[in-house]
Amino acid sequence: MKAEKARCGLCGKAGKLMRTSCCGNWICDDHQKYVLFSFARNSCARNHDRYTLCSYHHHNEHKGHWKDCKVCRKSFQTEMYVWYGTNEYNFEVLEDPPKYEPTLCDGCGRVIKLGTDGHTIAPTGTFCERCADLERSGRIGALKQKRAAAPRKPKVQLPVNTDTQAIELIVSTQVQKRWHIKPAMRASETPAYWLGQWRLEFARKADRTEVALVTNIATLYTFVFPLKELDRGRSFENLFRMRLGFALHDAPSLAQWKSAPIVFTTGNPRQVVGSMNDMRHQLAWKPTTVPFDVLMKSDEDLINETPYLWLEESFPGEGFAKRVASAGDAN
Repeated sequence: MKAEKARCGLCGKAGKLMRTSCCGNWICDDHQKYVLFSFARNSCARNHDRYTLCSYHHHNEHKGHWKDCKVCRKSFQTEMYVWYGTNEYNFEVLEDPPKYEPTLCDGCGRVIKLGTDGHTIAPTGTFCERCADLERSGRIGALKQKRAAAPRKPKVQLPVNTDTQAIELIVSTQVQKRWHIKPAMRASETPAYWLGQWRLEFARKADRTEVALVTNIATLYTFVFPLKELDRGRSFENLFRMRLGFALHDAPSLAQWKSAPIVFTTGNPRQVVGSMNDMRHQLAWKPTTVPFDVLMKSDEDLINETPYLWLEESFPGEGFAKRVASAGDAN
């Protein structure tokens, strides 16, 4: 494959490309975009080189594959190990990342996401940016006393959906806020059936048009709805059922899923969330930078014909079609 015909495996853009020294994937040759001490993450090449286990494993000449490397595992605290192995700068991610307790600011108690949030690690603890300033000025003690006087309430754990005949719609935080949805259940770790779990997220196209992405967890097959058509969620269920009905037309044995009850849930299927973030980046491309054959594709075709490394089939559309065809042949 020639460089000029390839596309960056992270942002999807075609242009001046290079191969990574660690895993040999095509990536933007854009180290020069980074401004020293800016801490910006605008360079695909630099992001993969500095913020992934893949690159760390290679540069330190560890043996074997980075996913199985015990030296890499011991080199970072668990939260950072998971972030380096699952963030959007990876071409492939940890399949079963270890669980960890979130890091809390020792000043105000808020959760600090070590991979993305600004923070300071001092002899007296780990602090968010605001509390780090207080700690340097000697005023953190008063804040700690105030926090101790009002302990945080434990977060209520929602029950898991037990209706195996229902479609679980995992709604993102953005969807919950804009559509005022308060899920009463959390998603099953493993759906009862491959059609039984989807995730709903918003995205914005290059022309600023907003759309909703509804993605099947098992195959990444995605429906794209213009947000205006959904009338703040009031038309969502009818349009989703209609599109699902069209997609399952050739498999009568799957007809029950067209009218299955829909349950809004919370959840964090990491691989799917990361893949949907990639979909959002694709839709946000500027038209002038997209090849003509890609520009002519519909939003759904663009997403469903994009390869994802962790899928059994290369493309979401291919995987979805095979499963529907298999159900049709069973009749």
